Amino acid sequence: MIAVWKGNRLTQHLQGEAPLELRVPAGTRIVWLLNPRTEFYERVRRNLPLQEAGPVYYSNLPEVSGSRCLGEYVLAW
Repeated sequence: MIAVWKGNRLTQHLQGEAPLELRVPAGTRIVWLLNPRTEFYERVRRNLPLQEAGPVYYSNLPEVSGSRCLGEYVLAW
């Protein structure tokens, strides 16, 4: 499941078969709720710049288009 928020507003909720694809504009900031003891955390950390901000993490996507496969998710920008 993917929840897309803009500020304090939930704008999109994605569910379905893997791989679940999310398309966002280039340069988007992704905020992650991650458990650092999981394989998914390591997968995100290996594929995207990951910054820690207290109990959450964030990634600023590049300004040029691209994509990353993160296990059962595909993130495209």
